[in-house]
Amino acid sequence: MVSKLWLHPLDKPTSRKQQSISARNLLRIACEIEEITLTEHELRLTGLELITLFKEREQQSLSIAHCSSMLAIALAPGEVGVDCEGFGRTRKWPEIARQFFAPGEAKKIESAKAEEIESLFIRHWVLKEAYIKAVQGSIFGDLNRLVIDEKNNVSIEENGFQDSWSAWEMRLCNTLVAVCDSGSSSIQVFVVKSMSHTLADCSIEHLPEHIKPNKSAISVRQLGQ
Repeated sequence: MVSKLWLHPLDKPTSRKQQSISARNLLRIACEIEEITLTEHELRLTGLELITLFKEREQQSLSIAHCSSMLAIALAPGEVGVDCEGFGRTRKWPEIARQFFAPGEAKKIESAKAEEIESLFIRHWVLKEAYIKAVQGSIFGDLNRLVIDEKNNVSIEENGFQDSWSAWEMRLCNTLVAVCDSGSSSIQVFVVKSMSHTLADCSIEHLPEHIKPNKSAISVRQLGQ
């Protein structure tokens, strides 16, 4: 099985509301390519309503993400989640890690070199967020079901669930994008450089050759271990 990912880099920061509107336009383009019919009314559904619609009608999982530098749409036969975060912000990353991450992860980020702290934190965050979206969990209850250990091995905590999970990471336009999904053996990535209301007027390319999605197998820990 193959997951598909559509990315649209943003030239300048916009409001969260505008990012959401633009992400629906990217979804419309992806659906047109995949020959999936979405009405204008359906495009205005909430994210959860769209996820339900795709599962019930298209037998596919949908995930939508956006940040100040990127829009992302993921489609997959199995469960899928996508997240993206841009680099270059000033934050107290170790403090946030202590608040949200597992103790070992927070310690790893605190002890990292100053120039590596932001990228290390963002990698943890986008992988965790992508997994939460895939299982429709919550940041407050499920963030640390996915853990990255000191050897960079990725694992998830499940209660008897033994599906095959993978994670893909790629850096494009100073933004880290992560996809977590169950059951897919590969991923196809499309970069929509310019969007229009007609597919013929859109500029769509494959991911540049020098950018290869980094795949990680995700091991499963039984709940409570």
